[in-house]
Amino acid sequence: MKSAVISSAVLSLILGIALPANAQQDEKNEKQDQHRQQQENKKQDRRDQQPQNQDRVRQDNQDRDRQQHQAKQQQRSDRGRQQEQHIQQMQNQDTQQRQAQQQ
Repeated sequence: MKSAVISSAVLSLILGIALPANAQQDEKNEKQDQHRQQQENKKQDRRDQQPQNQDRVRQDNQDRDRQQHQAKQQQRSDRGRQQEQHIQQMQNQDTQQRQAQQQ
């Protein structure tokens, strides 16, 4: 009977020490797993955002190119109008000179 009591006492001591240590290790492992999962989620978020960022950059580049193209077209149009106005002025001057010579 004495050995049963001693065995029970030793077993209780062992379990009393081992269970909290085991629980602490489990808690530590859970925290590490959570940390790993958070890191993986962050990496995945970055990977998910890369195509969006690339699409945004591509769209910005297209918008810039379109604006530059429109600006060049406007410049050409303005030059064409200026040339037409200059020609018209030259013709008007020529007409005025002829009229002055006829008088």
